[in-house]
Amino acid sequence: MKRIYLNLLAAMALALTACGGADADPQPQEKTDKPDDKKVEAPQIVMATYNLRVDNANDEQLGRGWAARWPEVVKVIQKHGFEIFGTQEGVNYMVESIKMKLPGYDYIGVGREDGATNGEYAAIFYDTAKFDLLDKGHFWLSPTPSEPGLGWDAQYIRVCSWGKFLHKASGFKFYYYTLHLDNKGATARSEGAKLVIDRINAQTEKLPVVVCGDFNADQTKEAYTVFNTSGLLLDSYVKARKRAITCGTLNSFTVGYKYETADGQPRRIDHIFLSKEFDVASYAVPIDLFTTSLGASCMPSDHYPVVVTATLPTK
Repeated sequence: MKRIYLNLLAAMALALTACGGADADPQPQEKTDKPDDKKVEAPQIVMATYNLRVDNANDEQLGRGWAARWPEVVKVIQKHGFEIFGTQEGVNYMVESIKMKLPGYDYIGVGREDGATNGEYAAIFYDTAKFDLLDKGHFWLSPTPSEPGLGWDAQYIRVCSWGKFLHKASGFKFYYYTLHLDNKGATARSEGAKLVIDRINAQTEKLPVVVCGDFNADQTKEAYTVFNTSGLLLDSYVKARKRAITCGTLNSFTVGYKYETADGQPRRIDHIFLSKEFDVASYAVPIDLFTTSLGASCMPSDHYPVVVTATLPTK
């Protein structure tokens, strides 16, 4: 009986081995735990607006003419990493001098007096390694936007430039506008703002939009409100997750210049408005100084730049 029992055990062991039982070589098991998904960083764009202060003889006598300032303007652009930005008050030789010192950048825009090279530009500079220019145009802020002319109660002819851009790394397409609203005419500022909104609405391709510039209107004025309540755009200051601002955006070449609203808030007349597709990671009004040939501390322009880091939507 004992022999029969032992034979039975041997037969069972042999069967288990043949079927891959406990004594068989272990087979590799498929891993069921997946590695943690890598977080995809959303692409960002550093955009800015910067009134350059038109070159004039009085500034030259005070040691802050364009010849002294433009290298400092370029340093500001490079220090804060502007990738696409609008400028105001730069005439042809001023915008050309900036381009000369920014390898890899190009710009679009025209002189406001003739739509060619005469007069101040509302220019858009962009890093060609990061952006492709797909289309461009300009129009005047007046009842006759297709030709140069004064608008409403404006003191000066005003022009708006725009470009359609492709952000190469992400494939994101958007419109970028820059302008300089009039310094005297309140009606011209408000009507000019409405005209820009109308032009955006008329674009056949409904893409995200940025509008930046010197609006000569702070956050309490009608021209500002036209943009901020348009349903298309919102002030980047309002949208920003982080803000770095200690003063208004006009400095009048005076260190410590107080430029405030009636309630003591920094008075912002230079703005960047964005459509809903953009998230604003940060908003800043940086202060940079240099020493003039006369030994005075000075800003590179009588306006500070406004610098925004905008996060693009991920697909």
